Amino acid sequence: MKIAKLFQKLEDGQIQCQACIRECKISKGATGYCQTRKNINGKLFSLYYGYFSGIRIEPLKSKPFLYLPNSQSEKLFSPDEKTLSIGGFGCNFKCMGCQNFEVSRLPSDIDQKAIMASPQEIVKMALVQNLKIIAFTWNEPSIMPEMVVDVAKIAKKQGLTTVYVSNGSLSKKHVDLIAPYIDAFRFDIKAGPNIGDAFYRNYCRLQIDSPVKKILETIKYTKSKGKHIEILTVLIPTMTPSCIRSVINTAKWIKHNLGKETPWHLAKFIPAGELLNPSLITPDNLIDYLASVAKLQGLTKINVIKDKGCDCFIPKNVKCLDCDCCH
Repeated sequence: MKIAKLFQKLEDGQIQCQACIRECKISKGATGYCQTRKNINGKLFSLYYGYFSGIRIEPLKSKPFLYLPNSQSEKLFSPDEKTLSIGGFGCNFKCMGCQNFEVSRLPSDIDQKAIMASPQEIVKMALVQNLKIIAFTWNEPSIMPEMVVDVAKIAKKQGLTTVYVSNGSLSKKHVDLIAPYIDAFRFDIKAGPNIGDAFYRNYCRLQIDSPVKKILETIKYTKSKGKHIEILTVLIPTMTPSCIRSVINTAKWIKHNLGKETPWHLAKFIPAGELLNPSLITPDNLIDYLASVAKLQGLTKINVIKDKGCDCFIPKNVKCLDCDCCH
């Protein structure tokens, strides 16, 4: 355990966590929604500091980042550039078709499944392997700001680039905490503005007021910090609300708030988690059509992903059958 960052004490021993937009109010002895942050005698603790679900080398394109600036050379990193990818356990969403279902829930035998490492050890692994990038990925990093900021601080002192793969739910205070040490963010926009709230509440189980507005505010706020941002949307037939409307609304928002050259990745849905029906696989022609719709709104960097190479978590000794980009 480690004393948590980003919380406020309330009356009667309650604590309000400020790591993400849920802002859980946590009574003594209880945990927040993600089950990784606990109120112990009026103080908030991160329960699984140093617990990792995976530490391995993966290409930048699997996150996906395709336009990541390289501050050392003033050029872009190749999408094939290797990263030290690290992730923990747990999430503040419970998406029905979670592509990383194995690690987005806390396993009952977490002590046996976890890989234990300190921030110093993580950075040393990257340096020994001559890697230039550390990626916080797979599970939602907004629930573990303590480990993220500790690793990223050391990484920056060593001249490494750091990237953060998120569902966009971190709080503005969280952005303020990590922005000095994170070079780039890849955020999800799962459903478009004006029509996406019901999707976030039902599909992601994000039962808060105005979820789309809050996520978009976080993304826009992060951009105001001068950070490189790439966006991902996984398109689920019959579930993403009115796919064409969602894509049009999202494209317009990205262009107006982030800039027309902001990279946007439109990805095929591969059945996973609770949604295993093969009929939910996104047809290739639908993705191609929606990509053309997005381009018509004025965006210049639209990327289509048609396999499961989109930051999927592959358990140890399991070969991904859909792609080979993770290996």
